[in-house]
Formats: sequence, C-alpha cells, structure tokens
Amino acid sequence: ADQLVGLDACFWCLGVSSNGMDEARYTEITHAYALNAAAVLRRQNPGLHFCFVSGSGADGNAMWARVKKRTEDDLKAAGFPGVTVFRPAYIEDQHGAELRGTLYRVAYRLLTFASPIIRRMGGGTSNAEIGRAMIVAAREQRGSQTLSSAEINRVAARF
Repeated sequence: ADQLVGLDACFWCLGVSSNGMDEARYTEITHAYALNAAAVLRRQNPGLHFCFVSGSGADGNAMWARVKKRTEDDLKAAGFPGVTVFRPAYIEDQHGAELRGTLYRVAYRLLTFASPIIRRMGGGTSNAEIGRAMIVAAREQRGSQTLSSAEINRVAARF
C-alpha cells in the first residue's frame, strides 16, 4: 500500500470471461479484487480518479452483468471524486493479443470482418481507443460517468 501513494488515476482493466465460471469465483475476481484495490487506493490517494472497464449490457440480468453492475455501483459509492466506467461492446485488438480457445478465435475473426459495420452502429471500439479514453478521463476528471463504445471513441479522439 505504501507504494501506491501520489497517484492521480487507476486504470482497472483486470477481468476474466464468465464463461464456465461459477458466480462466487467470478464475483471474487471482478468485484472483490476491484473493491479491495479501490479501498487501498482511496486511502492513499483521496483525489484519485478510478477508471473501470466493465461491459456493454452490464444493466442486464445475466450473472456477469449483475456482478459488473454491482462493481460499478460500489466503485461510484467508494468516495472517489470521480469514477469513469467503460462499457465497450466489441473490442478490436490492435496490439496482437492471443485468444485462447478455438471458438473465441473463430468468433473474433468473424467479428473483425464485421468491425466496420459494428463500429458504424456504435457497438465497437478498440483496446487502443479504450486506453486513450482512460487517459483523457483521468486528465479531465469530470466526476462519475459511464461511457458506451461510441462515447469511448469520441473521448479517445480528444487524446
């Protein structure tokens, strides 16, 4: 904790797929890790802006959505001057990440082919744009906000 002093922002991007995972384990990784880190960061850096990568559909009823939404809400109530929640739908990789599992690789290739259409419909962004939008959100610190893919892209363009 003493190494986490003097910070302006936290970019919380840690996450796992809920596919095949029970709710308790998914909640531990998604909610407990984030909130435990937030508590330490808040104590050490009262002015810190917290950026949290969630997901499009986090208002839904699926297990992963309930956990993500609860995490978003709890972070916003944690006492930070600002929390920016990023809710991307489709994320295009621009840095060569390797996906595990044949189904994921095939689905990703199909989505990559459809990416221009997905983006025009407001549902797509990239990992690079999310990163740029996080930097802008941390710099501007405009309180708490939730950004969709299209909004992430607009904020990233200000970088």
